[in-house]
Amino acid sequence: MRLFTQGFGLQIGLFLATLEIFLLLSPELSYAEVIPDQSLGTESSSIRVETAPVNINTTLIEGGAVRGDNLFHSFLQFDVNTNQQVFFSPPSNIENIFSRVTGSSVSAIDGTLGVQGDANLFLLNPQGIVFGPSAALDLNGSFLATTADRFDWGNGLSFSAVTPNAAPSLLNVQIKPGLQYGQNNRSSLVSQANLQTQGPLELASQVLSLEGSISTDGSDVTLQGSDITLTDMELFTRLEQGQVGKAGHVRIEADRLTVNGPSFISTEAFGEGDGGKIDLVASDRILLQSLVPNSGNAFQLRQRFDASVYEAGQAGEIRLTAPTVILDNADLLSELRNSATGSAGDVLIDANTITMDTFADIETQSFGQGNGGDITLTAQTIDILGTTELTTRLQSDGVGKAGDLTLAANTIRMREQSKLRTEGFGDGDGGQIELKGSDRIELISEFPEGGSAFDFRLLIESSSQKTGSGGDIVVTTPNLLLDNADFVSNIRGKDGNAGDILITADVIKMDNFADLENQSFGEGNGGNVVLKGQEIQLLGNTEITTRLKENAEGNAGNILIEAQRLEMLDRSKIQAETFGQGNAGNVTLNIPESIVLKENSEIDVRNGRGQGDSGRITVTGGSMTLINAPLLAQVLGRGKGTGISVNLTGDLLIDGQQIKEETINGQT
Repeated sequence: MRLFTQGFGLQIGLFLATLEIFLLLSPELSYAEVIPDQSLGTESSSIRVETAPVNINTTLIEGGAVRGDNLFHSFLQFDVNTNQQVFFSPPSNIENIFSRVTGSSVSAIDGTLGVQGDANLFLLNPQGIVFGPSAALDLNGSFLATTADRFDWGNGLSFSAVTPNAAPSLLNVQIKPGLQYGQNNRSSLVSQANLQTQGPLELASQVLSLEGSISTDGSDVTLQGSDITLTDMELFTRLEQGQVGKAGHVRIEADRLTVNGPSFISTEAFGEGDGGKIDLVASDRILLQSLVPNSGNAFQLRQRFDASVYEAGQAGEIRLTAPTVILDNADLLSELRNSATGSAGDVLIDANTITMDTFADIETQSFGQGNGGDITLTAQTIDILGTTELTTRLQSDGVGKAGDLTLAANTIRMREQSKLRTEGFGDGDGGQIELKGSDRIELISEFPEGGSAFDFRLLIESSSQKTGSGGDIVVTTPNLLLDNADFVSNIRGKDGNAGDILITADVIKMDNFADLENQSFGEGNGGNVVLKGQEIQLLGNTEITTRLKENAEGNAGNILIEAQRLEMLDRSKIQAETFGQGNAGNVTLNIPESIVLKENSEIDVRNGRGQGDSGRITVTGGSMTLINAPLLAQVLGRGKGTGISVNLTGDLLIDGQQIKEETINGQT
């Protein structure tokens, strides 16, 4: 049972006051300030000091109230100074040590705190806890530090530091206690230490501020609070090389979670076993940010959250859940590395608003014998900005399948040079990319004056590079805008086909060199391009292309466009081509109302010096206007033309160009 009061703001004043108290502790003090209170009566704690060489003093805590295999201690003050050691020394049968601080001072720990034996240690001080840069833990069991008011087991059983009571009258605590915070409890838990434990570690406070590092020997780490801030933090729950088992999970629960600087959270498995999960949950927002100075290197300063595996096992899942999630120069990574067997983990973000910017990356990859993980973003609004990349990949030595990549929201906006990719470089298929926008999807890449659109364009790509097929790119939305954005599906290997590009929208607008390209460079067929909607506009040098490249073997994909109205202006093109050994694809337009081509736009099917037939253009619709915009079917290589068919229920207006079938080297 876990009781937690949320909604307290970050108490900057209290944090500074707590830090000031810690800094005032002189490292020259020679004895730990561990003072028992009298709330447990005859079962109070007793203190014994042992002096060791090199001026290191060891304080042993004995006595306390024994209840079955649980031990209760109560202190008026609990501090551990620099170069000091404080150890709880319980009877051998004790499994859990519950300790509280009832006085009015913060617990300042800058020495070693430990337990003799294997018991778990619970430390509670509602006034606050500070771990200094020299603080260390020495215990075999789990560790929990909290600024809650009391431990609570329900049914009236508690151990309170605010209203000190006797130890609970129970022989055996079968469940972990909940943490109860008072209404006015806004205390802080601060750590600048490098904390290491053999067992699970949990820190819980209304305000939790962590630097330094936390590491466990493959055990779980849990952080709880209202406001949690991690700055330049390393948090490791790894399964190390040579070990067998699993890496620990990392779970962070907060109202507001902020991770600053080049922090690194790792639940990797370098030994034989599964990677741990990374689970970040907030009731308000999650902010992962590593700011880059003007002269700094973004890649050296980026944050990293890694749940990969290196031998045999399942890589960990990474999940972020909050109303607002912001990733700024942060990397979420789950991989099946080297020659490992298993699968990469999934990455999932569930929020109302998701924003990714400044080299923020999400990657799932398989280098071994198994599949890559899926990436799924679900929100009301998704903004992918800067040079952000979301990638699922089957690497060159991998055998399996690249993961799928899904974005689902009311509004999806991608800007600048952001990229979505699913790539199969190994023996297996690429993953599917799916964008679902219930209101609109906007993909816009603006380029500076004098710059090249090709240097600044936005990219969505599905590819197969070795063996296997590429995944489909599927887009569903009422309103789609592509502005200097590329959709690319291709195959460069063999024993597979390129994936299809499938777009369904009421309004589709393509402008400023936006392209839909489906190509085969290897031994396999190119995929199809299908657009279905009410109104489709192709403007400003946009292209829709299926192509069989030189030296490729197979057939180019078909192009199908179904809409009420189609407008093509300013050198826009629809083209199905073959330059290799195989046929060009067909272009089919089903447009019941009007088709307008102007300003050197064109629809073209051709054999461009390849060995195969040109495709066929089939137009079925209402009216059609061609002004300086041809329909062409050409055979320049070896093969035959399959012609042009136009069936209209309305008028046909042609000015300045023509509908033309042309054969030079092939057969008519």
